[in-house]
Amino acid sequence: MEAGLLKEFNIIMKKENENIAIIFGLGLIGQIAIEAISELNFRIIGIDIKQEKELFNKYNNLIEYKLCDATDEDNVMTTMNKIFSDYKSPNLLINALGVDSKVGTEEEGFKNLANQDGTSFNNALVQGISSYFYTSKFFVINHKKSQTYGKILNIASDLSVIAPDHRIYNENEAISKFKPAHYSVVKHAVVGLTKYFSATFGPDIITNSLSPSGIYQENMSEDFIKKLSSLTPLKRVMTREELIEPIKFLCNPENTFTTGHNLIVDGGRSVI
Repeated sequence: MEAGLLKEFNIIMKKENENIAIIFGLGLIGQIAIEAISELNFRIIGIDIKQEKELFNKYNNLIEYKLCDATDEDNVMTTMNKIFSDYKSPNLLINALGVDSKVGTEEEGFKNLANQDGTSFNNALVQGISSYFYTSKFFVINHKKSQTYGKILNIASDLSVIAPDHRIYNENEAISKFKPAHYSVVKHAVVGLTKYFSATFGPDIITNSLSPSGIYQENMSEDFIKKLSSLTPLKRVMTREELIEPIKFLCNPENTFTTGHNLIVDGGRSVI
């Protein structure tokens, strides 16, 4: 692209879209994303299946909180159409949805293979990848209608590029707890969907994914932290603050030539 055309592209991005973001999923990473893009002066429409009113008091740039079941295609369509009608083509979509079995909890997710049933597996696929497809689909469709530009950031995981090491979830050498198979499958699929949307809908839509490793949380056991740290060249677990800059990089309106990329933020775990 010639310099003049690039300048025109950047001007269109800024004037038409005015830094409004849609974030689906307001859990840990969704909230980190709010903090990150607030530094880029985004106003944010937060969307989740349940409303947590305290987030309005916590984040000044959260201008609206919508309820939506992202596994329901019609619900997503209605929600996205209303947003694009009210806010004149928001230029950023962040997908931070899905199910996970958290370390430090007593969830049913950590099971041996015999107890990982098909219903749970298929449910995870719907929540973790079908939802990303629906939100991205109607984001793209609405931008095409208005002939505007946009960005999509899909949150994946370091398990989008590596397999889980089940040793870190077990206190003893005998492995009885397994990260469920659906988690890795979904996160690999997120990267595949990212590449598809990037290749199919560029240059109008820039699409990338972010694959972080485990983020430190207070309920993590010392044993888990020690084991996870031992797997990374940096010999520690990531803090939530260390995800801010990677998110800002991928969401920055000035970043106009990075697409189809899966940015891995894992302290080097995936290279050894």
